[in-house]
Amino acid sequence: MSCTKIKKYIPNLFTYQNFLELYHKNKFKSLANKLNLSVPRNYSYNEAIKQKKFLFKPVDSHSGKGIKLLQKPSKESLNTYISKLKNISKESKYLLEEYIEGQLYSHSAFFSNNRIIRDFFVKEDCIANKFAVDVSCLEPNINTKVKVRIRAQIKKLAAFFNVSDCLIHTQFILDNHTFNILEITCRYPGDLYSLLIKFSTGYDYAKSYILPFLNKRNSVDPDNNDIRYIIRYTIFLKQGERYTGIKFNSPCKIIAFLPLLNLGHINNSDELQRLAIIFFESDNANDHLELYQKILSNNIFV
Repeated sequence: MSCTKIKKYIPNLFTYQNFLELYHKNKFKSLANKLNLSVPRNYSYNEAIKQKKFLFKPVDSHSGKGIKLLQKPSKESLNTYISKLKNISKESKYLLEEYIEGQLYSHSAFFSNNRIIRDFFVKEDCIANKFAVDVSCLEPNINTKVKVRIRAQIKKLAAFFNVSDCLIHTQFILDNHTFNILEITCRYPGDLYSLLIKFSTGYDYAKSYILPFLNKRNSVDPDNNDIRYIIRYTIFLKQGERYTGIKFNSPCKIIAFLPLLNLGHINNSDELQRLAIIFFESDNANDHLELYQKILSNNIFV
């Protein structure tokens, strides 16, 4: 957000108003419908309570905060969530959204001179919180036609905002060959996403993000077929838990361990707290898949 406010000093970047149109969930949904982007539909209050399930989202939330999956709620229970908005939303506004099932992915695209010069597709999963990513890895094998359609929609957005040099980061749900975009941002993604890309491909993600703010242009960087099998895993500490250390139930190769809390820390918050970010490496595709599944099933720690 802060970087967009220096737009007047740097050409061809997102403006602060552009940022708000993407960050504010209701504004983004209106924009997506205007541009004919593939997004889940919105429900009115009366439409929502007739659905089997739908998502309740504060319009200015992030990292899954305040998002709830509601299943056949009564008006009373929905009104209860709405009444609590002031505690999690500065605007106290919400949207009611179609619930889409499928595999979650992210797409990071670097634009230079009005075209995508390098992009990455990442498989993402949520363990501790259904709406916050904590395990992910590069996914080069997404269907080519899906990639082409995703890129086309992101290019359409970039053209609408008239930005030529930037990063556009997207999250989408893929079910077979049908995708729905959940959000699009122009910001640097969190939880050391840049290191996942750098460890996996060698591409300097952080440098490519920074260059346009220095009024410099990224050069075309060819895809690197020499991919390392890297998994990024963010460990969370639940409410009331104490951090006493981590013990693995089998050998694994760790290339980076970045603690975010000190030993002995007790989580007194009513929210999950990030404990550490770990980057694992596997020697081959089979070991990589097996480790990913072990993490998903909470079968990696003693």
